Amino acid sequence: MQPGTRLRIFVLSAAVTLCSVAGNCALSYGVNSQTDHATLLALLLNPLVVLGIALLIGWMLFRMALLSITPMSLILPLTAGIAYLLTSAAGQLILHDKVGHDHEWGLALIVIGVILIGSSTSRRRSGFGE
Repeated sequence: MQPGTRLRIFVLSAAVTLCSVAGNCALSYGVNSQTDHATLLALLLNPLVVLGIALLIGWMLFRMALLSITPMSLILPLTAGIAYLLTSAAGQLILHDKVGHDHEWGLALIVIGVILIGSSTSRRRSGFGE
């Protein structure tokens, strides 16, 4: 692994995760802030919807950059799993989403999956953990 690659992977992973979480939250809040059945044009003019779309475009660009330097089978489950957890937490804390026990059990399984993938031997074979 080239010098600085680990830092680049970490920064890109953080950017992918944060853009995903912030983009989805902004989009959800913007769409749900409309009091009536807004038209598509009215939704697209909502600043939070525009922000959400911009962040999700950033998510895709950062994800493409990340995929160019890391194995897909390792990095996508890790970033997606962490993003699911953070998105759920943000939805509950910021957007006041109500979730049941099944949802919480599902999140626990995601945590287990992220831990297993993060500590897998494929990480060592790919050179990612070196």
